Amino acid sequence: MSTAGHRPTAPWSPVPHRRLGKWLAIGGCTGALGCAALAVLATVLAPVLLVALIALGRLWVPGAPGDAVVLTDAELAGVWTDERGGSLVLAGDGTFSASSACGDYSDPESGAGSGSDPTPVRTGTGTWDTDSDTPIGGGPPQSTVRIAFGPDEASTQYEATGTTAAPTLWTYIGDPDHGERCILKKQRAR
Repeated sequence: MSTAGHRPTAPWSPVPHRRLGKWLAIGGCTGALGCAALAVLATVLAPVLLVALIALGRLWVPGAPGDAVVLTDAELAGVWTDERGGSLVLAGDGTFSASSACGDYSDPESGAGSGSDPTPVRTGTGTWDTDSDTPIGGGPPQSTVRIAFGPDEASTQYEATGTTAAPTLWTYIGDPDHGERCILKKQRAR
């Protein structure tokens, strides 16, 4: 059998499929040089885009879970729970009880916060108070709830967001740039 004049066949089609060819032409790849330039551009831009998205993710920190709201003491009184099952019970007389309640607790003696603590929760009793101010940067007025535990005087504060029908108390835990938040939702009276 003679192999003269016989051309080996490639395992792939030497001409791009029509649909693929149209896509490549739309992408700017109209010839060997155009395809190479497109491949180099994609290879360079992909890592740059990835780094930019990661940097943007580090720059964007999740904010408040809802709009600022002003709540009365009567609206604040009740049971608040976090996603881990912790609870904070604010009584109408200005006292509270907490059971594994999340928060960014600070110790006034050492000035240390709980941001470095892997489980920033506390259990105990103490007092709470509230005020409603316009934030420093402007915006609508918002209630701030401060709680202080009895014997060791550890404390934290929460900002009120949401609506009066579905309020939320929240605070950052540790450095706000890390984006870790404590969110307490008010439980409906049964």
